[in-house]
Amino acid sequence: MCGRYTITKQKKDIENQFDVELDENIYKINYNAAPTQKLPVITNDQLDKVNFLKWGLVPYWAKDESIGNKMINARIETITDKPAYKQAINKRRCMVIADGYYEWMKTLTGKKPYHISMDKNQLFAFAGIWEAWKNNQGEILKTFSVITQPAYNEIAHIHHRMPVKLNPKEKLDWLNAGTAEKALEYIKSQEKYELNANEVSIEVNSTANNNSNLIKPVLT
Repeated sequence: MCGRYTITKQKKDIENQFDVELDENIYKINYNAAPTQKLPVITNDQLDKVNFLKWGLVPYWAKDESIGNKMINARIETITDKPAYKQAINKRRCMVIADGYYEWMKTLTGKKPYHISMDKNQLFAFAGIWEAWKNNQGEILKTFSVITQPAYNEIAHIHHRMPVKLNPKEKLDWLNAGTAEKALEYIKSQEKYELNANEVSIEVNSTANNNSNLIKPVLT
């Protein structure tokens, strides 16, 4: 699964690489992005702008937004079958901007956190889906979920799942793919990305911690 990630690049880097506008009054560098936070996302209905959506998808038919706490990830294998996801994958796809994510490996002495990134900690995005949910007062809440897949062999020892990654140049290929079938076919035809995994401090376990020390490799 993907339950924490990082987005540490400057506004201009995001704008240049994804060809979007980003509100500098809202955007903040985040070393510990977590569920329920409002985070930078590019949606298929606004290709040239970054919006800030709450992490944890709330289906349009939900009675209560708390269901989103259990909807942070959507498995690629079942996304077209699940009632919470099957309309969104067809009509509401998004790119979740990131430059790394955390995963925890089970060991005999407890779970060890790792920060997983691409070479040179470059920008990428998670493939995602989004929804617009209306509460009883008529207020609209926009939320998202990260699509996950089986982990590549080189990181499967850390965790058996990983987020689906996209590079900035794949924005239109994913967001404008049309049907769910075409979008998922595109993902499955991708070449594998080179990933780096470094053990990091257990300070990342607490969302109260949010600083650059969280991604520094632990010296062993």
